[in-house]
Amino acid sequence: MPHRLRRQRPPVLTHARALLTSSPEGATSYIDADLRDPENILARAREILDFTEPVAIMLLGIVHFILDQEEAHSIIRRLLDAVPSGSHLAITHACDFVQAEELHANVKMWNEHGTPKMTVRSYDQIRRLLGDVELLEPGLVSLPRWRPEADLWGDPPRPPRSLRPRTKTLTARPAPERTVFAGPRPVTRRGAKTST
Repeated sequence: MPHRLRRQRPPVLTHARALLTSSPEGATSYIDADLRDPENILARAREILDFTEPVAIMLLGIVHFILDQEEAHSIIRRLLDAVPSGSHLAITHACDFVQAEELHANVKMWNEHGTPKMTVRSYDQIRRLLGDVELLEPGLVSLPRWRPEADLWGDPPRPPRSLRPRTKTLTARPAPERTVFAGPRPVTRRGAKTST
């Protein structure tokens, strides 16, 4: 849905009202609503969206504020049940797929000092939230692994530093056998041929 759900931030509402306007090419709207009331969201979305056509539901960085697993599942199910076949759901959620200890410590600190409270869910818990929806490739993965772009050489990108192992084993490596000189520094490529 092209609607943004607020998290108790009145300045966001003010900016939305000022910036989100409609034109002959299409309508834009903003819903000031609580995710725990999906029927209200759907009723207001129907005022601008055609629910006979596929709809995109974007739950980005919000479901982890619904602490109860069954309540979160129920909300997602009610939203999905309201949209036609061919619709899509995008979700981002605090998860413990990567660096679980560090994440749990950060969320614990947030919950001690911040509001609203949030939860971290495991892969299995997030998958259960989605019910029987078909996952697009590559499936339920951490954000940097969702369809990353290849580098200039066509190789898959390296994971961001935050996802790389933090321990290193130092070993002596022989110099690369094949080196291509491009500019002031050598670039080593697998399978590259050197010229003499």
